[in-house]
Amino acid sequence: MRTTLAAALCVVMFAGAAPAAVIIHDFSSTSGGWPLSTTTVGVLHNEEAGLTGVVGGQRHTRVEVTSAQGSIAEQFIVANGVYTHTTTDRGTATSELSYGAYRNGASAPWSVLVDHSFDLNADLSGDLGILLQIKSVDQGDEVQIKILADGVEYTNGSFQITAPGDIAVPFAAFGLSDLSSVDGFYFKFVGPTAWDLSLDGVGTYIPEPTSMAILAVGAIGLISRRRRRRPVQA
Repeated sequence: MRTTLAAALCVVMFAGAAPAAVIIHDFSSTSGGWPLSTTTVGVLHNEEAGLTGVVGGQRHTRVEVTSAQGSIAEQFIVANGVYTHTTTDRGTATSELSYGAYRNGASAPWSVLVDHSFDLNADLSGDLGILLQIKSVDQGDEVQIKILADGVEYTNGSFQITAPGDIAVPFAAFGLSDLSSVDGFYFKFVGPTAWDLSLDGVGTYIPEPTSMAILAVGAIGLISRRRRRRPVQA
């Protein structure tokens, strides 16, 4: 039983598309400021409002370039439903995306502010976790996630992205059980020199009907087995 529970709490890579529930960001719209591009070390920031395909209608993007090639730009862009992070042969940078109550500006990485006037107040009680839709990745990039729920911040630490596909991160991995009032989401992507990453979308996911059916059949089988093993009373 312990082994089963431990496996359920792990990050899962789906071979096919996982059932999506709430769209956090589908990268389908922009309100200007793209691309973020620089040939020097520094911070790039873009704050947008009135967007479609974004939870709460607002997107806050912060990029910190920590090393640059000098003549070739490090570039970050939202276009055609994809967010793309591109660094050069000698470039290193982090990407941060925040939604709802989370606001990121020119502060140090991971030092995001909370503004409760932008709380999402989203009820995700029927959802299982965060879904990252990775379009492409060229190295072992890392993602760190924060969730603000009912005024309390939860984080899953970090994990590696090693291949394209849908990655599911259960809410249980955050120690988060009450999902009736989720106020904000924050994602930070980090990689080695010259790392590239593109995202098709970020959202939450729900139980897949096929998986639920398999679990139900398994549960029925366990119950039947226990009944067969039950000793006969004299």
